[in-house]
Amino acid sequence: MMRRVFLLLVMVAVSVDLCAGEPVEVPKPLLAIPRAETPPVIDGRITEAEWQGAAVISFATALGTWKEPTRPTKIYASYTDSALYFAFDCAQQKIPTTSLIGEKHDGDVFHEDCVEMFLQINENFYYQFAVGIDGSTYDAMLETPAHPTVSWNPNWKSAVRKRISGWDAEIEISFDSLGIMIPRPETQWRANFCRENRSDGEFTSWSPVKNTFHEPENFGVITFASEIPQVRLQRFIASPNGVIQTVGEIVNRSPKVVSVRIETYVPLGTRKRVFSLPLTIEPRDTQKFQLVDEIQDEGRLHAVFEVSLGKTYLYRIVRPFEVPPIRSRLRVLSERLKTLNNLAAHLPKEVSARILSNLEALKIRRDAISKGAQFILESTPGQLQGLMTSLDLLERGIRINEFLAHFQDLKVSIQPGAEFILWPADPWVQLRPSDLPDQIPHDPEINALVYRGETAYMAANITNFSDTNLDLRIVSCRLASEQGVVPADRIELRSVAFVKEDADTQTLVGDALPLLDEAGRIAVQSGQTNQVFIKIHTKGLGPGEYFGELKVSPLTGGVAQTIKLKLTVCPLDLPDTPKPWICTWGDILNISWAKPNPDAYLKDAVDHGVNVFLVSPYLVAPSLGKDGEITKPIDYKRHDRLVNAYSPYGMIAGIYSIGLAYDEWAKKAGIEYMSPAYRKGFIGWLRDWINHLKSLGLDYKDFVFEVVDEPASEAKFKTHMDIGRLVREADPRARILVTANTNNLDYLRQLSEVVDIWVPHTSVLEDELCRKFIESTGKETWVYVCSGDSKRLDTIGYYRALGWQSFARQLTGWGYFAHMWWGELPWESSNTTNKRLATYSTVYPGTNGPVPSRRWEAFWKGHEDFRALHLLRKLISDAEVAGKDVSAAYATLMEAEKAWDELKRMGEKRSPTEERSAYVEEIRRRVAVASMKLQ
Repeated sequence: MMRRVFLLLVMVAVSVDLCAGEPVEVPKPLLAIPRAETPPVIDGRITEAEWQGAAVISFATALGTWKEPTRPTKIYASYTDSALYFAFDCAQQKIPTTSLIGEKHDGDVFHEDCVEMFLQINENFYYQFAVGIDGSTYDAMLETPAHPTVSWNPNWKSAVRKRISGWDAEIEISFDSLGIMIPRPETQWRANFCRENRSDGEFTSWSPVKNTFHEPENFGVITFASEIPQVRLQRFIASPNGVIQTVGEIVNRSPKVVSVRIETYVPLGTRKRVFSLPLTIEPRDTQKFQLVDEIQDEGRLHAVFEVSLGKTYLYRIVRPFEVPPIRSRLRVLSERLKTLNNLAAHLPKEVSARILSNLEALKIRRDAISKGAQFILESTPGQLQGLMTSLDLLERGIRINEFLAHFQDLKVSIQPGAEFILWPADPWVQLRPSDLPDQIPHDPEINALVYRGETAYMAANITNFSDTNLDLRIVSCRLASEQGVVPADRIELRSVAFVKEDADTQTLVGDALPLLDEAGRIAVQSGQTNQVFIKIHTKGLGPGEYFGELKVSPLTGGVAQTIKLKLTVCPLDLPDTPKPWICTWGDILNISWAKPNPDAYLKDAVDHGVNVFLVSPYLVAPSLGKDGEITKPIDYKRHDRLVNAYSPYGMIAGIYSIGLAYDEWAKKAGIEYMSPAYRKGFIGWLRDWINHLKSLGLDYKDFVFEVVDEPASEAKFKTHMDIGRLVREADPRARILVTANTNNLDYLRQLSEVVDIWVPHTSVLEDELCRKFIESTGKETWVYVCSGDSKRLDTIGYYRALGWQSFARQLTGWGYFAHMWWGELPWESSNTTNKRLATYSTVYPGTNGPVPSRRWEAFWKGHEDFRALHLLRKLISDAEVAGKDVSAAYATLMEAEKAWDELKRMGEKRSPTEERSAYVEEIRRRVAVASMKLQ
């Protein structure tokens, strides 16, 4: 029997400072996997006897967060001469009773609770293995996350067992199936171990990742060893009060004495705080340890625990954690109090007295927080949260008084008894709750100039400088001219809803634009700013100037505020032509969150110009025989529902990647790539699909196929060329669209053979050589952009500018990915459905339809800009035919054509949205003046 020794180590901090400017990098997790004498039996039952010598790790972090997992996962790992062995011990509260419906292998295992392993033996590709709670399995070989080779089927096996409080999975992967011999000792692979606990709503991993489990750059390291001590870490807690506790044991099963070093440290910029201790473990002995560490630093940090044997690392785990910035916030707020105190002496007497009186109460609150902050290390999470709440209240009180001082500095007259102020805003600038005006003109007025039929946008900000939350209502928003009043149903009044810029930040942005209710209510938090976003539909209005006001009042009575409005409708009709093709790659009627009224989302998309609609090839998947024959009629019911809904509004696009979809089906049927059976199957399938589209009343101009999405890699490019030629063989009149995201001119030249509609990424289009080649083909050309974390993107430079770029480059369409993305949680700025946190959508799910975003409205404004610019071009052409002098108008047209280049430069300089918006509006004003002179 082994003797067990308990060692308690409460260590003294040692702070190590590196050279100035040399950052301390956060290392990757590491695990040395020992060689097992006897392989475990793969039956789903994890026993101590079978796994006693294995390496043991636990998951460090929940996906995309700085939080410790709430449902622990323990992993055992070992290897023999022939295979790798892993066991997952998954604690879980909710155990599903239903079984997986569908294929047990390479099916949709990721829609259930599952565990995943990623192994990267070399830099060219990595392997993915997954096992579901009901025994389903999945494997793939991947060059990149977007390009899985699902047809790769290695020799491996697994077994699972459900328990009352969780489930277990055991896995064996032979080295032969990976194409390698047994790894030599100290061989290193990159790896990660992950878990999707959908039942409890948690995604966790061993090596921390940001957006998705498919991040090879964030994989940890596994090494192969022979006989090594076993590290059993029972607890590694990094608390928000700065206390780090490490509890575990090291087991030495060898007949020799083993000396190891255990170390805990926290990288802190250009230094790291290290706690280190050597341990000597007798033969066949176990030694327990406990480390306790305290740090004073705040913010988002990483705690690292390592065990090394000589110069060889055996074990490393990295745990992200966050220490709330209590001390630093307190210092900043104290300075703001001091500044306010000094400023108050120079303000008018009444305002000064009001601020100084408020400051006395705020100082008392500050002192109470300061006292509590002295005991942070002893504080519980609840006490820390209480301190943060007190800091929030202190900051709100300071901000209110800063508002009062700020408005006095702007010489804004605040009415006696007023609790808020109304001020003009740019509708395209994303609002933040803390926003204040740089200046407010005397007797301010909000202006908009539009053509007949164009949408007018205005915005007014409301800043609450009272110490209570305000419930306000829009008393009136009326516009009238000599010709009459703008009908109330033409004016949409919206507020802003603040959402996180992305899932990994607490920064709020007023992107969502929900309609006000019938009472016209709008809530403004104490010490914050909200906005009235005004959208006016001018179709049917006569030309002229419309004057009015926006009046806002406390719901239960009080001092109201008003601001003047002026709408100028030019004697110009915004033309319906040219009508650009608009594609936003949104699977509109198939989005799970577009409920309960998906038709409202379709109408909204059409109202914003969308006229190219996605229909997935997976809706018309054929059943293929080994000779390429279609063994049973294709079921078109789901396909037809979408086509019949979309076709009245535009073009049907067979996206994504009909080539990759077919290739997947062919491989599952055992058909070799580009064999006679492969070719026969594809041609038969595509002809069947095209004939069915024709039976629905569609012509060739009404649909287009995307063979491979973004064929930049060598493999995807080859597939695009091969399948594209098969499309030509199947039906030469069928059109092919390509989303070209490569500036490889040789690729582009070859692609031109199998392309009818170019859709280059903006970076490709703006490469002069690429653009000139694409133009030389004489084929229809659109443009697209695709960037995640879209709430950070500039409303003008990213969304509205697409219309200006298309005008300057003489394109017939544009779009972006994606105005509705199936995997998103738009209100949460995250996407846990497929483990990604990057967000794209520009609408939010409402109670009975979409809630638009500011970005979505800016995108539509670019559509209107495009038509207004084309109108000027047409008017100049008509005037030239009539023999009129067009020199002044032509100069304006040239300026408008160069506007895209100026917007690009502004983007490169990171000019604020206000500057970009002012520039675009001024060009539009000049275009309107020039157009009116030619009428």
